[in-house]
Amino acid sequence: MPSLAPIDASTGGERALYQPRFFKLTIMVMTAHPYETENLPFDRMKEVDVRAHVLDPLLGRLGYSLNGPVTIRREHALKYTGLYLGRKKPGKDLKLQGNADYTLQVAGHARWTLEAKAPDQDLDEEVIQQAWSYAIHPEVQSSYFAVCNGRLFELYATSSAWGSAPIISCKYEELSKRYAEIEAFLGPAQIARKHPNHLQSAGQPLGPNLKAFERIASGTISYHKSTTGLPILNQMQVAIVDGSMRRDGAGRIEVTMVTRAPFREFQERIDALGLQVQTYFTDDEQLSVNPERPTAFRFVADQPLPLTIDLATFEVRPPEVPVRAVINATATGHLSNDVFGGDFLLEVTYHFAAGTTSFTGEGKFELRLT
Repeated sequence: MPSLAPIDASTGGERALYQPRFFKLTIMVMTAHPYETENLPFDRMKEVDVRAHVLDPLLGRLGYSLNGPVTIRREHALKYTGLYLGRKKPGKDLKLQGNADYTLQVAGHARWTLEAKAPDQDLDEEVIQQAWSYAIHPEVQSSYFAVCNGRLFELYATSSAWGSAPIISCKYEELSKRYAEIEAFLGPAQIARKHPNHLQSAGQPLGPNLKAFERIASGTISYHKSTTGLPILNQMQVAIVDGSMRRDGAGRIEVTMVTRAPFREFQERIDALGLQVQTYFTDDEQLSVNPERPTAFRFVADQPLPLTIDLATFEVRPPEVPVRAVINATATGHLSNDVFGGDFLLEVTYHFAAGTTSFTGEGKFELRLT
């Protein structure tokens, strides 16, 4: 992916190419944890502290932010113009209003809610009822809702019978250990699969046994070869954590995918370039099912490079001179059941005052559709 540029383009990158030191990378892989917690003074904390030190870091690690296709909406005002059962009774139905602490939204339509409380407040029936009332609101309609007072995080299924036990009940000290369990329910890709957008599915099918809109449940891009000479870049795997296939306004098939690099430094570079979400296009009418006549998707980007990576030290820093990156990527593959996969080629050229330098990376890709 575009994050895998193996050079420091501001200097030409020769030292990084011929004097790589991998000891720092090895330490990072061995010590990195998917979600780390800190020791917190719960006895002195308020609700605002729970949001800042417990929930915001957790939501950020899950992939939610203020912008983009996976968003956080705080203090979401929700109103019922008239609460009723059966036939409406104008003037008599109860009008209600409340603010959901967090409404988490994926792809514009899939949502879940999270209610924060202070550490000295129990997560009792009243708190659970409050969170449930936000989850069932017509503007939300979520499958899950969660409550947290810092000390304890609990996840519930909105459709469960009243009084049912939580799906997950996790003490703060266990969040790090049980992060993967939480992500399996509340990660953006999982929420999107739980809330398909059926209106987008109408229209010309993308391929045999496919609708006009398909979600990407997961996927990978595995690099097997590069022109850098660095072994780590010849065996790197980038995860595809979310995305979709659909037709654009001109009828072309487009693939939009959200990627996650295996190392923080590479992910920082993706984020700085604004390439964490990438869109590929093809002129083919449908996805090919014939490996001898595959469908080719292309991605092109041409933009200034705000950060560089010195692969000798893994230091991320601004370039010493202005640099422009031209990125061309091609994904050529065919459809087999619900998997679209094949060959991947990445070509990156850096333009700076002293000239240009470039590299290529080759490998395989796989997109698993829902």
